[in-house]
Amino acid sequence: MASKNDAFVATLCCFLAISPCLLAAQSSSTLQDTKAYSQTVGGPKDDILEITLEDGSVSFETKLARTHPEANRPPVAGAATTTGAPARPSPLSGVKEDTAEESPSSPKLWDIKELTASDYDSLITNAFSQPACILFSSQRRGASVIEKVFLQVLATSEVQEELSSVFSVGKIYDPTLMDVASIISIPRARPSLCCYRGETPVCFYGDHSAARLKDWLYMQKNEAENLKTDIHAISVDRELHTNEVTVLGFARTEDQSVRLCKIFQRLEKLFPVKVKTLIVPWESPDTRKITQQFSVNTFPAVLLVSKANPHQPFKHLIGHDLTLSTIELHIEATLQKVAVQLTSENFQSRVLEQRYAGPILVKAVKETGGIPVLTGSNWDQVISTTHAAPSSYGLPGSTSLVQVVAVTFIKANCGTCAKKMPELELVHKAVERMTGVSFYIFNCSSDPGRCEHQGIRGFPTLTAYRVVQNKRVEHCTQDSTYNSIRLDYHDVLGAIKVLEWLSQVTEPATRYVSKTKESDFQDVALFAEVAPDIAKGYPFKCLEYLCEQLYGQVACYVLSKQDAVGEAAMLRVSLYRSDGLKAPVFVAGQPLALVMESESETQLHHFHSPHKYNLMPDTLCEDDAAFCTDTLLSFIRDHSRLPVMHITQQVFHTQQRQLLFNTDMPILIALGHASNFTQESPFYKNLYSAALSMYKFMSFATLDVDMYPMWAGQFVPLGYRREMLETTDTGSLHLNPPTLYTYPRLCIVRWHDHRFAAFYPDLEEKRWQRQHRSFTSSEIVKFAEDFLEDPEKLLTRTEMF
Repeated sequence: MASKNDAFVATLCCFLAISPCLLAAQSSSTLQDTKAYSQTVGGPKDDILEITLEDGSVSFETKLARTHPEANRPPVAGAATTTGAPARPSPLSGVKEDTAEESPSSPKLWDIKELTASDYDSLITNAFSQPACILFSSQRRGASVIEKVFLQVLATSEVQEELSSVFSVGKIYDPTLMDVASIISIPRARPSLCCYRGETPVCFYGDHSAARLKDWLYMQKNEAENLKTDIHAISVDRELHTNEVTVLGFARTEDQSVRLCKIFQRLEKLFPVKVKTLIVPWESPDTRKITQQFSVNTFPAVLLVSKANPHQPFKHLIGHDLTLSTIELHIEATLQKVAVQLTSENFQSRVLEQRYAGPILVKAVKETGGIPVLTGSNWDQVISTTHAAPSSYGLPGSTSLVQVVAVTFIKANCGTCAKKMPELELVHKAVERMTGVSFYIFNCSSDPGRCEHQGIRGFPTLTAYRVVQNKRVEHCTQDSTYNSIRLDYHDVLGAIKVLEWLSQVTEPATRYVSKTKESDFQDVALFAEVAPDIAKGYPFKCLEYLCEQLYGQVACYVLSKQDAVGEAAMLRVSLYRSDGLKAPVFVAGQPLALVMESESETQLHHFHSPHKYNLMPDTLCEDDAAFCTDTLLSFIRDHSRLPVMHITQQVFHTQQRQLLFNTDMPILIALGHASNFTQESPFYKNLYSAALSMYKFMSFATLDVDMYPMWAGQFVPLGYRREMLETTDTGSLHLNPPTLYTYPRLCIVRWHDHRFAAFYPDLEEKRWQRQHRSFTSSEIVKFAEDFLEDPEKLLTRTEMF
């Protein structure tokens, strides 16, 4: 064993003795390459001077630079050159080799900054957003071969300009001997030149020729530019811990990325300081890791994360909630909570009485340190549909077709009003700087008649009015009333819940998609195409008004990646239904009568109201936009009611002049899970068959209890929920749900009465019986007919739904 160790030591000593010779041979070979390259790219060798500085380090400059001392000033690492020239495209071929001569003002020296430990850590940490090239030296004095070649390549100003626009540059002797944090990213072999686009370096090894190094640098530059939009897990984590709110967007397709980019650009203007936006493209290297970390499995999606809890998003938005106003309102609420720390202890009932419900009221729309107060004297000015919407504190210079006015009705001596006021103040502060929405308090003690006319019975009550600005659409309809749409809030009166609701009711009635298959409508939709080459035609603003009148009932999509302007001409508008029927309702240049007559070929005449339109054979929408809009509106309403519709909480609490649901008829609501409403479901087939039989006498609708669990839970007898909570083990509710929370089941309600309902199966039926029940079409029809015969016999007092 000893002899083997002696042999190994002898071999090692021999290798150490030979190594300097090998290095010298390699250096000689490299210098030959450098010489050849300097003659072709950098000019004659005599033009480049090698200067040994006092500390022993080596720098390169040109004779021309010596005659112009200002050219010797080194640029800041990572900054643009002093010429201020914009970065030019950089093909791998690089710099033209016959254009070495530069103007006297062009810099010829790149001085590589000596990095401290903190400098090095900063470059590595920020390499995701600002790539860096770092030269690792093997000696404290003098310059290594790779450093000489690197400086020669950088001696041309064009290379400087192109690389300095992408990379920060620095050199360091041996980071392992310094107090650096990024030990893992240090290359083992030195000297070496490494580029960082993250924590893992890409290093230059092999033949140290200038031509090869130049090509390698351009390759790293191109890779850095291509990956400039990549998002890495470490950079995401850093942003989450740095900003008050970080908005993470997740996209799988180009269209989804474009949609998020438009929203994020607006957010950056609204919140330039405390909010950071990041889009995680599907191609990013850490996408899988980030999506798993935040449990993102639906795209596109947006996560809102606060610095206070960086690993738990406070909002996860998808689908219809993925809108600018939704994100904006949640950010505002979070920032206000951080800044104001608003709690009920900040308010005293006496102050509330004086401010909002006392005998002496402040003047309308005058802020008194809180929410502006609305009174009967200026109700018409703010809410009336016959005037332009107000330009109040939240709406300076707004050009939106619709303005949303949210009003909370309170009264004197209302304890609940006092308790909820802190939440309403928080909502007000979040809404205050939003465009398109304003927020008011109305005191019913001062004007009980107004509140009675609005049907206000409980306090506090929150209602929103979508008010059309008639000046924008006065040529789009023959109706001069511009009826507003009223939406009532039925949920917990908390700031976050209210803001979520406001984000929905403030959304425009039109949405943009690239293809019809990207839409997610449930029952009926309009798809419109803009004609970019038509100077004059049926204007887009009239389509906006048409969609506003159908708000919440018919989904409106514009087939375009770019937002349309009000005067843009429309090319085509088509009506689609979930049962597969579709028909054009407007085609540019074609008479309206001709287009509508084609509906007979589409079977669209099934299941609609009897109609007759006063159309002339040659009537064009381009000639009479107002008549066209009103006719299209009637046509769409006549052809949009399906035997079975989807009902949402928003639609059920909407009050407008005409709805697709016949509000004079009772509504049979089938409550169930999504699986109960598929085309293959036996339950749905029987429900649809019953709906066909009762089409003229009753509306049928489905309610997805998984989408609206709280609302679905309200369709029970009064006191049922409290009784269940008191008598049932809450920990086993999901295993043993109460009888009325076993689905599917049916109830019949009347549109304007939210406190009474008839139930089927009978309330006395046990849960085990319901679990094995099959609803036949004849059973459903009999339940509907029994209700029509004697409603009062079947109606039961319920929770407020």
